Amino acid sequence: MQDKAFVQIGKIVLRNLGDKKPYQLFIQNMFPEKDNYLMIVAVFNLTKDEDQNYDCSFVKIDPQNVSTLNYEKYAYRKGSARGGDITFTTKFGDIEKKFRTLVDNQLKTLVNKLSSSELAKEAHLFNKLMEFLSIKDNFDLVKNELSAHYESLEKEHKNTSGLSIMLNINGIDTYLADFEIIQQILNASGTEEKSEKYGVVSEGKNQSCSICCEKKPILHGFASPFKYATVDKPGMVSGFFKQENNWKNYPICTDCSLAFELGRSFVTSNLSGYFYGKAYYCIPKTLISTDLAGLDTATFRLSDLYKKPVEDANKIAFKEDSLQKLIAKELDYFNINLLFYEENPTTKAIKIKLLLEEIVPSRFKYLFVDIPEKINNNPIYFKSIIEEKKIVDLKFNFGILKLFFDNNFYEIIHDVFTLQPISEESLYTSITNVLLSKLNKGESVYHVVLKAHLI
Repeated sequence: MQDKAFVQIGKIVLRNLGDKKPYQLFIQNMFPEKDNYLMIVAVFNLTKDEDQNYDCSFVKIDPQNVSTLNYEKYAYRKGSARGGDITFTTKFGDIEKKFRTLVDNQLKTLVNKLSSSELAKEAHLFNKLMEFLSIKDNFDLVKNELSAHYESLEKEHKNTSGLSIMLNINGIDTYLADFEIIQQILNASGTEEKSEKYGVVSEGKNQSCSICCEKKPILHGFASPFKYATVDKPGMVSGFFKQENNWKNYPICTDCSLAFELGRSFVTSNLSGYFYGKAYYCIPKTLISTDLAGLDTATFRLSDLYKKPVEDANKIAFKEDSLQKLIAKELDYFNINLLFYEENPTTKAIKIKLLLEEIVPSRFKYLFVDIPEKINNNPIYFKSIIEEKKIVDLKFNFGILKLFFDNNFYEIIHDVFTLQPISEESLYTSITNVLLSKLNKGESVYHVVLKAHLI
């Protein structure tokens, strides 16, 4: 894939670490494509009694606004479908299942982990929380409050909200990221399972790393933060079907594995998005691969662009094209790889659908500024549609292409970005098929075009 590019970005992140601690780099923004979303927080109160022991009580459900400025305090990191996410923070929905997993699996696991640690105070606090939620009436109270709040949310918020907990300890609000045990878990999650997974150890020694191509003392078999292919079954691994030999398929040294994880985390949180429904990563690269200073500038410049508000957030066309137009204003001192992918919701394995390499900003200007201006200046589009009871001009956007080429949209994206011509036969065939299909369903041609304009 783009392993070396991710590692280079990870090195930039390490270099700019500053006052941040490593665990913060492993915290993920739950919905990086949204500027703001809700975190539904179950608040518990822990106060000392006369014997200096803590009493636990449930306070309230507190919906909090989350942005790029404060998401770290919730300590979210994606986990597995079966075992739950890495900490108690997870995506909202299916309260019965998620809250049961949080209490019966994750909280008990955390308490057991704390029992063998030196974090006595945190062990006492979370043990009290578990004792409180182990009582059926208390469990049902919190679960029902969460369910009621979930049902009261609008549909959009139901799909893009998180669930977390907060402990008010002697009057001080304490979020998950404030606990040392959670910090340890995040650190371990970002670097664990490099060599040990599925009950086997996969580790090579004194061999070449597949990323830096240098001979290293230890090569890990499970170090990639991306699951290009699952190896949970022995038959999926070459080398006589032995999982312990997976390091031969994908050897990664310790240094590269850390930078790889940090690079992936940064790109996922800051340089990812959707292009008319297709998920993608935006991976900056410099013209000279060793130019870390230039990569630093390009990476954080692009990150800033991704944070800018869109022209009209109510229209996907504006939202999708707005970022491309911002990139179009940049100079060609870097290029961009656009990696379109699909993720298996169960295994989290990544399937690469399209990789566009070395696209310079001037190409974005040509595609999203210059060409649309030529198309939109054609008199045939002037005052041609009615929008919100007003006669307006028809404006070109990729939504129109997606409407007519939805089944092979990746191919169209490739051809357009690489300036490949689309055959007239293919063009007319696709348009005719879509229009006939819509007309057979009772839709007018006008409404089909209007839908493409407003998509």
